Amino acid sequence: MDRKSLLLSMMVCLPQIILGQCVTLKGTILDALTKKPLSVRLSVKLEGNRKNIGNSNQDGFFSVQLPCTATSLSVEKEGFRTVTMPLSGNTETQTYFLNLDLYAVDKQTNDRPYFQSEQTQLVLNNAESQSTGIATRYFKLVDVQTKNPVKGEICLIYTKSDKKKCLSLTQASKGEKVVFDQEDIIAVIVNANGYQTYNGNLIIDQLDNKSSVYEISLSKMLTFVAFSADSHDATGALKVEIFTKTGAKILPSVINNRYAVVALSPNEIYNLKGTLNSQFFEQKIKPSDGLNFIHLQISQAIVPPPIIPHPVQKPTSIQPMSVPPFQIIYFEQSHYELLPKAKASLDSIANFLVSYPTVTAQITGFTDNVGDSFLNKTLSEFRAKVTVHYLVSRGVAETQLKWYAMGENSPAAANDKENTKALNRRVEIKFLVDTVSLSK
Repeated sequence: MDRKSLLLSMMVCLPQIILGQCVTLKGTILDALTKKPLSVRLSVKLEGNRKNIGNSNQDGFFSVQLPCTATSLSVEKEGFRTVTMPLSGNTETQTYFLNLDLYAVDKQTNDRPYFQSEQTQLVLNNAESQSTGIATRYFKLVDVQTKNPVKGEICLIYTKSDKKKCLSLTQASKGEKVVFDQEDIIAVIVNANGYQTYNGNLIIDQLDNKSSVYEISLSKMLTFVAFSADSHDATGALKVEIFTKTGAKILPSVINNRYAVVALSPNEIYNLKGTLNSQFFEQKIKPSDGLNFIHLQISQAIVPPPIIPHPVQKPTSIQPMSVPPFQIIYFEQSHYELLPKAKASLDSIANFLVSYPTVTAQITGFTDNVGDSFLNKTLSEFRAKVTVHYLVSRGVAETQLKWYAMGENSPAAANDKENTKALNRRVEIKFLVDTVSLSK
C-alpha cells in the first residue's frame, strides 16, 4: 500500500477510533399501560452535546451502538415521558439488553396539572375576575407505576402575581390543601427523593366554590443493571440471583441465556451469585444512578483455588485415639471460602486421617434456604469440594475422602432467624472408623 492510500485509510478509521463504539445495546420499548410497542428515538450525551444513535422499529425493537465516552442515554417519544439515564461501565465491547416501559405525559387540560411540554398557546385574561368564589384543591403525589403515595415538595408559581409558594406533601390520603382565589395559570414544580422532577402547569379558570383532589404521578429515577455473559466458552444457560443486605432475593430477567437485566436501588450493595456452564460465580455490586453495565467473565469464574500441598509428617508410632462421631465447619452466607477457624479444625482432622489411613471421611456440604435451591445445591457442592481440596493439600489420601452436596436440605436448625440460618451454612465431616485397624 502506498503512502497516499495508507493516509486515506487512516483518515477513514480515525473517527471510529476517536468515537469508539463500545456497547451494543438491544431491547424493546413498550407503552407501560397498553403494552403496545413504541417507535422511539434514542440519543446519548457526548461532551455536553446530544447525539442521535437510532430508533426502535414498529415492533418496539432497537439495536444501537453506544460510544465509549457517552455519559447518558435518553429515550424519547412525543406524548410520553422522556427517560434519561446516566451510563456507567460502557467502556468494554460487549452486548447488553434493556427493555423499557414508557408512561404517557399528562395532556393539557383545565383544572388539572399537566406537563409543560404539552403547553399550547393560551391567552390569559389579565383583567380582574368578577367572580368572588374560591377553588379549593388538594395536591397528592403518587408513584406513576404503583400508585402508592409519595412524600415530596411542590412549588406553585402564580403568573399574575409572580409569587411562589412551596409546601411539603406528606403521604396523607387526601393530600395538602391549597385555596385559589383568582383565575390564573400556575407553574407546578414537584421534587421527591428518588423521582424525576415534575415540571407542569395548572389552569384555574373557574372559582367554583368546590373542592377536588389533584393526583400528580411521578416517575422514578431509573437504575438498571445490565449483565452480559457473552463468553465464547460458555454453552449453558445463565442463572443469576441478587440478594440485598437483608437477604431478600431479586431475580433479574434473563434473555437468550446469556444476558440479564434488573432494576435496583442506587448506591446499595448487593450480592450477586449464579451459574453458567456448570461454573458457580459470585461478586458484590453497587450500582450507580442510571444504567450500569457489568460483564460477567464466566471464563474466569471463581472456582476452588489450588492449594499448595503441605504434607503432614506421619508419626513413627500410632496411639489409639478417641474419634468424635463428626466435625462441623461453618461458612459465611453465599460463600465457600474457608474461614481461619475452619482451617484450624481441618488441620487437626488432617493429622488424624494421615495417622490412620484406614479411616475414611464423609464430607457433606449444606446451605441455608436463602435463594434458589439449584444455586444452593451448587454452593453446597463447592463447600464440600474446597474442604476436600484442603485436606488433600495437608497430606490426606483422596481415597479416604468422599463428598456429597445436600444444598438446603437437612437443615441443622430452623431457617427463620439469622442466627439459626448461620448454623446451616456448614460442612459436616463424619468418620467411618475401622475399630480393628485403630487398635492394632
